[in-house]
Amino acid sequence: MSARRPPLASKPCIKLGPGREQLGPDGRATYRADEVAKLLGVGRDTVYQAAERGEIPGALRIGRRLVFSRPVVLAWIGNPAPSEE
Repeated sequence: MSARRPPLASKPCIKLGPGREQLGPDGRATYRADEVAKLLGVGRDTVYQAAERGEIPGALRIGRRLVFSRPVVLAWIGNPAPSEE
């Protein structure tokens, strides 16, 4: 008989260290394409196209979803802590 494994939610996949302040108010370490578009003042399609061309750092495709590393995007735009209203 094998031991039961704990549910995935109880196992953190990323250990958060001193850079924890880079997390958003929702606790996520990533931005969605529409959030990056809002930060940049452009449309979501423009963000998708720029990411495909490699012009936006920190882009990661997970299946059909495109996410962006929050710390990388913030460093790239030179704004360490944007106000998220």
